[in-house]
Order: sequence, then structure tokens, then C-alpha cells
Amino acid sequence: MDKFDGYCVAIYIIYRVFTNTKLAKRLTNALRSKIVRKEIFKPVSFEELLLVTRGYGVSKIKVREGHSVLDRALSDSELRKDDITVLAIVRANETMPNPPSDTKIISGDELICFGKLGSIRKKFA
Repeated sequence: MDKFDGYCVAIYIIYRVFTNTKLAKRLTNALRSKIVRKEIFKPVSFEELLLVTRGYGVSKIKVREGHSVLDRALSDSELRKDDITVLAIVRANETMPNPPSDTKIISGDELICFGKLGSIRKKFA
């Protein structure tokens, strides 16, 4: 058997291994368990996320009656002065992603905000 025949046999074996669904499933499951065991993809705790982002995060805020941002356009709400960005508004179970700056905030809106979590809490406390 020369080199070429050896390569052909090796390619055929590899082809048979990867086209065998039972074997492919076993290999997939073995790789998954190895990844989980080695913790290649590790979940991040809330505390770790806060440390990495230096206190910045995403928060969902329900706008209550009497709040200073009520009945104001996003651009007039002065949220940006507090380094708070509105990523989306949930209104009547409908989500408006990336709302335009002229969007008016109304009672019952839920604002999905990104910013310093302390500032968000202070603004909407």
C-alpha cells in the first residue's frame, strides 16, 4: 500500500465517522460534557458584571404617576444628563426598541435603561 492508498483509506474512515449519525451524536455529547466540565463558557455573576462594567448596567423601570419624566419627550427628560440611555420602551405589552428622541413618556411605560445603576435608582426612586 503506497501513500496515496493510505490517504484514501484515512479520508474514507473520516467520512464514515462523520456521516454516522449515532457516532456523531456521541461525539457531540462527549464534547459538550467536556466543555461544561472545563468551564470554557462560565456564567457571570451579577457582582462580576458590576465590577467589569464599573457599576453600569441595564434596568427596567416602571414610570409612576407624578414622576418628573412623565409626559415629556425623551430629549426633554434630562435622562442623558444623568448618563441614562433609554434602550427601549414597553407600552401596553408592546416593545419599542431604540425609541426616537421625540417619543413622549406616558404613565405606565416601562423604560429599559442603560447607565450607572446608582444613578438610575436615584432618578426613579
